[in-house]
Amino acid sequence: MFSRYHRAAPRLALAVALAGVSLAPSSAHAQPGGAAKFGARDPKTCVDRTKPVRGVITPALAAAYVACSEESVSSTALWLVEKVAVQIGAGRPFQMRTDAYNDIDPSKPIYPIRGSYVRYSCGVPSSIPGYPSTAGKNCTLYDQPHATGACYRTTFNDWRCGMKDLDNTLKIISQGIPGPG
Repeated sequence: MFSRYHRAAPRLALAVALAGVSLAPSSAHAQPGGAAKFGARDPKTCVDRTKPVRGVITPALAAAYVACSEESVSSTALWLVEKVAVQIGAGRPFQMRTDAYNDIDPSKPIYPIRGSYVRYSCGVPSSIPGYPSTAGKNCTLYDQPHATGACYRTTFNDWRCGMKDLDNTLKIISQGIPGPG
């Protein structure tokens, strides 16, 4: 027997969706000017993720979509990526066990991707213990040489691409450096 909550849950989810309320984390992608206090450039934005309209995504587009999905800024941290390189694998069918992304269109192929990038993690200069409280020494650079992930189409026909290096998540290249400008 379903409780009163379980019967109301679908209506609540519909109301939240129609109201446009986001239940995502509070870090925001692409806030113009949001990175100024970190002494670095703003996160990249992906305004139009509909290309290519048909067929396989290109490595250049996949790299651009990875960059804008991996970059974000919050009130206390900035994450940026550089030197993104992507290879596209052969498309394969949707698999519920591994491809259960919230917005995926299961009728479209999933394209495995692999590649590399470097990731900047920057804090507000005065909030990083042990770092000088001056801009230009508030970022850490991490290497992601064996990143893997996927590109897929959403139910709105947009592309989403993301990849992480699970073997090398915390390989620090440099600390106390400026962010990319």
